[in-house]
This record gives sequence, C-alpha cells and structure tokens, in this order.
Amino acid sequence: MKPQASTGRAAAAAVLVALLVGGCAAVQGSVSDDGRSAEDGATAGEAPPRLEPWAAEAWDTYVSWAGSDDEHQAAEVLVAYAVNGGYSECMEAAGYPRPWQESISPPPVCKDGLLYSFWAGGRRDGYFSQTVINGEIGQRTEWASNAPGISGEGAEAASDCREANLAASDEAIGRYRNPRVVSRLQDAWAEALAPVLIAGGQPSAYDACIAETGILEKNRVDSVDELTDQLSDLMPVGTVPLGDEASTPEWDAYLAMEQEFVDADWGCRKEVRAGLADEVSQAMAGFRTAHGDQIRQAREHWDSVAAQAEDLGWTPDDPFAGADLPARPGT
Repeated sequence: MKPQASTGRAAAAAVLVALLVGGCAAVQGSVSDDGRSAEDGATAGEAPPRLEPWAAEAWDTYVSWAGSDDEHQAAEVLVAYAVNGGYSECMEAAGYPRPWQESISPPPVCKDGLLYSFWAGGRRDGYFSQTVINGEIGQRTEWASNAPGISGEGAEAASDCREANLAASDEAIGRYRNPRVVSRLQDAWAEALAPVLIAGGQPSAYDACIAETGILEKNRVDSVDELTDQLSDLMPVGTVPLGDEASTPEWDAYLAMEQEFVDADWGCRKEVRAGLADEVSQAMAGFRTAHGDQIRQAREHWDSVAAQAEDLGWTPDDPFAGADLPARPGT
C-alpha cells in the first residue's frame, strides 16, 4: 500500500479554468519589490506589467483574505500530512519508507482576483500553462502510485499502518484549503466586483473583438470557451516538462498557442480595463469596510497554515517540503 494521493495532486486534471465572476479559486500571486507579479514554477510569457496603484490595492486586498500562492501551497503540505503523515511514520518505523511528502499537491491556479470582474483583470500570462503543469504533476503522481508496490511482510505492514492511521476526512481537509470564512468572502468579493463587471460593458463586445483577431478560426473553434477548454486540457503524460527537464515539441506548440490567446485576450480588454480604476477602488473600499472582521479571521488562518507547514519542513523555496517533482515515466 502506498501513500494516498492527497486530493488535488493525483486529481489535478480536474482543475477548472475560471473566466467570469465567481469561478476563480482563491489563489493569488505575490508582488515583487519592483511591482511585478512573481510567478512560481514553469510559466509562459513575460511577467505581467507593473501594477497600477488601483490594481495593486486590489491585489493586496485579495491576498489579505484569499491567501497567496505560497500559503495555498503550505495548505497542501498540511493536507498531505493529514492524509499520509501518520501512515508514513508507521511505515518508516516498520522498515518500509513511504514519504508522505510525495503526496503533496500543487494548489489550483488563479493569479488575479480582479478576474472576478472579468474586464478589470490583468494579463493572463502563464495561467493556462500552469494549470496544465499541475495536471502533469497529477498524472505522473497517479502513474507512480499505480506502479508495482511492496509485497509480503511489507504489504502486511502497509495494511496495518493504514488501518492504524486513517486519512483525514474531506471536511478536515477543507478546513485547510478553503475554510468557511474564506468561502463566505469569495461570495462577497464576487458581489463587490459585480458593478465593475457591469461598468465594463457587454460581454458580446469582447466576443466580437476576439473573433476579429482570427484566433478562433485559426484554432478551429467557435467560441472563447472552446479555446480555453483546449488550453486547459491535459496533455499526454511526459510531454510537459517539469523543473529542469528538456522541453518537447508538443509543449513548445502549446506555449505558442497560449501566448497568442493571452495577447488577443489582453488586446480586447486593456482599454476597457484602463477606464475602471475608480470603480475598482470604490469596490475595494466598500469590501474592506463591510468585511473587516472576516478579513482578519481569514488572514489569521493563512498565517497559521504557513507556520504549521514550516514545522513540517515547508518553505516558499521548498514547496514540496523536500520531495522532488515526479519524474517522467520511463526515466
């Protein structure tokens, strides 16, 4: 018996791409000292442009309750330990090491809380490719978990250790990833940004602009949804490079397709976005005033998550707490 894949890594194929209000997972990037978004892992395209003051304000507001990329990765460390920590320690004591760290998931991908308003969101460089990278990690983890395992006395030890160390419940896992206060604030955030969405204008104007770029015809699809579905599809395992692995022709073609869409999408939103600064600032002020106590509670949660994960060996520079990325099958 092997460590159970914590929900997310082995099932990373299920990560859904969110385009409109309310669909974006509570994950946010960090802002470096020069004002640029800092992306972790392999992503496509240039770094997002320097954030305008109103967008930086929204970014900080969002992260304050929704958590940063690092904090969501820390939550996945706690999830993996809750699912497999006791089992792993039992197997180690029995002489059959099964590191719980190998079941740590990457978190879902969402780089810009303003995409809840659609029009006011920034460039989406690397968003789709990071989703596919996470799917690759999930596929490789699942592939490894299906490889031949231990037998004989080792199998008996695995059975005994799992029986003595049951995995955490879905409810307990959810408290790490998306506690109730964060879930409530997600709804409130979408509501706060709804006027920004309306102020941006009819979605049909965006659809018409995208159609005029020719990108839909080039990719033989009828809508942006179909194209983003293509960009979010899993690729054959092994074709997406992780870490320092060499690229593949399939991945190079994917990155070119993603960048072409990101450029078209930005071209069709940037002028509208530039006119929404006042609306976004008003929405942020109202949100912070109405939900100050809940924001503080959510912040306490993410601070606690990071501290607990650090006790288990996690740091922002070591997101899988000492575990390596899963290798390509056959290597």
